[in-house]
Amino acid sequence: MLNGTVAKTKRKPSAKLEVASLYDLRYASDVQVSADGRLVAFVVTKALEDRRGYASAIHLSRDLEPAQAFTAGTGMDANPRFSPDGESLVFTRATKDAKPQLMRMNTGGGEAVALTTLKSGVSQPRFSRDGSVVAFLSRGDWEADTSGAPRVVTTLRNKENGLGGPGLIPETPLQLWTHDLKTGETKQVTNHPVSLEGFDWVDADRLVFLAAVSMDASTSWGSEAFLVRRKNGKTKQLTRFQGSMAQISVSPDGTRAAVLADADFATQTGDAHVHTFNLEENAVLTRSSNADVLAGNTVNSDAHFGAYSARAHWLSDGALLALHQVGGRGVVMRVTAKGKLEPVMDVSNANIATFTASSDGATIAYLLETPARPLEVFVKRGKRTVQVSDLNPALPTTLETIRLERDGYVVEGWVMKPRGLKPGKRCPLVLNVHGGPATAWGHAYMHEFQLLAAHGYAVAFTNIRGSTGYGDAHTAGNGGTYFQGDFDDLMAFTDAAIERFDWLDGKRTAVVGGSYGGVMTNWVVSHTTRFKAAITDRCISNWVSFHGTSDIGYRFAPRELGGDVPGGADRLWERSPLRYADAVQTPVLIVHSEEDHRCPIEQAEQWFVALKRRDVPVRFVRIPGENHELSRSGRPDRRAARLTEYLQWLEQWV
Repeated sequence: MLNGTVAKTKRKPSAKLEVASLYDLRYASDVQVSADGRLVAFVVTKALEDRRGYASAIHLSRDLEPAQAFTAGTGMDANPRFSPDGESLVFTRATKDAKPQLMRMNTGGGEAVALTTLKSGVSQPRFSRDGSVVAFLSRGDWEADTSGAPRVVTTLRNKENGLGGPGLIPETPLQLWTHDLKTGETKQVTNHPVSLEGFDWVDADRLVFLAAVSMDASTSWGSEAFLVRRKNGKTKQLTRFQGSMAQISVSPDGTRAAVLADADFATQTGDAHVHTFNLEENAVLTRSSNADVLAGNTVNSDAHFGAYSARAHWLSDGALLALHQVGGRGVVMRVTAKGKLEPVMDVSNANIATFTASSDGATIAYLLETPARPLEVFVKRGKRTVQVSDLNPALPTTLETIRLERDGYVVEGWVMKPRGLKPGKRCPLVLNVHGGPATAWGHAYMHEFQLLAAHGYAVAFTNIRGSTGYGDAHTAGNGGTYFQGDFDDLMAFTDAAIERFDWLDGKRTAVVGGSYGGVMTNWVVSHTTRFKAAITDRCISNWVSFHGTSDIGYRFAPRELGGDVPGGADRLWERSPLRYADAVQTPVLIVHSEEDHRCPIEQAEQWFVALKRRDVPVRFVRIPGENHELSRSGRPDRRAARLTEYLQWLEQWV
């Protein structure tokens, strides 16, 4: 168990953080360890010089030495995976003109060799246990139709945020493919009606994968486990779970699998937990521990770019290593065969975003961040822990903690103090509401917060009821009761911060939020005038129209608010900020991406029209070519434009 100071660096921060500092960030992701624990690979992504895209490279650390770039990183190199003997590495490479293809490179160096030429690209490569075959997901030679022909939709689930343009789900699902390294044969293995969500090898011929049974079944977020034979594609369904499953990992002996699962995810918000099941027909999932701790990590950061796996790692004694979230931080736990959770890596005031381990579990590599510094790569071998990356400087950061007890819920939060605040002076306060709502703030790096602090603003952020990290009941704490207890928690936290810290100016406050945080911001300004300014990002204003226009609206609105359309439209309208637009007096900045299919831009358009017609000071910033993930993975120049709008609005009104 680790505690104390982390992330030493030789890098020095600039004198003052400006919007352009976003372009200097380097993002670590997808850390992997070779089976023998000697090699650690990870992905480093950075903005291109023209600020209109990104480039990523694979970095490699050998025997706990500082990592070095392993690939040139002129395109997008990602998904590194070691062969079982550690002699070679496969990864995917995308270029400006080509989709990601499977590449192979000797870990001793040399040139990368392309293994595939599939027109749709490939993802999620994984070596077979003997290292002779690589499996991956692909749509084969499918290409998007650019003819302008009509597209016929017959399924309720037909679009998805992040797919670009209208967001329509391709008619050709992601299937399991394999590439035989001895013969050079690349072939499709499955022919499933719905895209596969993840897989793992069982033995030389069998793989297990997760997917919905059908497109109709996928509307409720349900998935099942299937076993398929590589040689003939014969598939059989193993589970009848009818719940949410993800992150599958097969035991070393090939008899069992572990997943992160939630049986009630379709009907109520709750936490995922590690479950295991036998690889046999009619398999029943068994929860590995009754501890009320979320498996995985949902702590928010705008400096995560790439893949952050939460797959459990099997140990030889039947125990598992698994990432769990405790409050606002990720912790690696050992899940014993008797169901106990034992912390293996728990770093004070820091967040472990992901980890991976050698085959014997003796070497663990993980990505760790603090509110002062983005993710860095650490390797733990026995009692020795070494930081093998030095990607970004640490910023001087003062963070105060507030913990309230309200109606049986823990309301934990933090206030980031602005840098350079002189004794006796007071500063404005920006309250930032996270999205989800089943996510959390915590000990992760938020560049947006650091930028605001550098410009003289204190930033308050809190985990109100409905946030994750505090047990199942807390996660489900606002189910069907949006904008009641959660709204009161926010106001109580704001009051507590202003009361406790005399350096906060309670008369100069703003409220900011995105997604659920955006709809909460809209609700706040339509129910109180205490804030001088508001910024609503990728928001919701009208739950009735959201129900039918969002990629998840028809399933999210009934689950979260208890209202369907048409029968529950009155309930949805009663919880819609748009209904209360007459009460808004606070100046509002609206920021929304035009290709956001999670919270469609029509939500922002309705909110803008309602406020503009009532002469409320309002500014509407439309971001072309971006989706719901703008603040985290959007084009660098567009992310910077968003932050510039934030600073200018706050300067004008606060």
